Amino acid sequence: ARDLSLKLYSTTNEMIKTYIEKALKENKHFILDGYPRTINQAKYLKSILDIDLAIYLTISLETAVKRISGRVTCPKCGAIFNKYFKPTKVENVCDICGSQLKTRADDNAETAKKRYEVYIQNTEPLINLYKEEKVLVEVDADKESSDKILLEVEQILKKLEERHNNDLSNEIKTELYRLNKSINFIHECIMKRLSTSTQTALSDLNKLLEYKSKKLRKEISTS
Repeated sequence: ARDLSLKLYSTTNEMIKTYIEKALKENKHFILDGYPRTINQAKYLKSILDIDLAIYLTISLETAVKRISGRVTCPKCGAIFNKYFKPTKVENVCDICGSQLKTRADDNAETAKKRYEVYIQNTEPLINLYKEEKVLVEVDADKESSDKILLEVEQILKKLEERHNNDLSNEIKTELYRLNKSINFIHECIMKRLSTSTQTALSDLNKLLEYKSKKLRKEISTS
C-alpha cells in the first residue's frame, strides 16, 4: 500500500509539473485546486516555482459534514443541490429537469468526518507554512451561501491581478529607464569618439597646411 501511495504522489507531482510548465510557456495564469495537500507536495511545488497566493477556505466540522452529507445530484442534467444549504422546491426532484436526485454512496456523515480528520492531519500544516511565507489569505467558508464565498474569492483574485499589472507596469518602467540610460551612455560615447576623431583630423589638416605654407614661402624666397 505504501508503494502504491508513493507512486500516486509521484504521478500527481509529475502531472502538476507538466501542467505548470505548459501554463508558464504560454504565459497563462493558473489556479491549483486541491494541490498541494501535504508538506511534501508543497516542497515539490516550491522547487518548480513560488506561488503568489494560497487561499484557505476555513470551515467547521459541522458545516463540512452538512455540505457533504446533504449533497444530491441530478443524474440527467448534472445539477447539484444540498438538502441544508440549497434545497430543491420538491424533495429529491431536480428543479431544472424534474429528474429524481441521487446521493453518492460516500456522501454521508461518517465519510465526511473521516475526510475532515484526514484533512486536519495532512493539510493543516500547510497553513503555517504559507503563513510564514506571507501568501496565505483566509476566507470564511462557513457561510450558507456559496455565491458569497465565490464572490469573496473572486475579489481576492481580482486584487491579485491588479497587483500583477502594477508590478508589470513598474517592471516595464524600470526596463525602459535602464534602456534609456544605456542609449544615452552609448550616445555620449559615440559623440565623444566622433569629437576626438574630428579634432585629430583638424589637427592633421592644420599641420599639412602649415607644411605647405612653409614650403611655398621657401620656394618664393629662393626664386
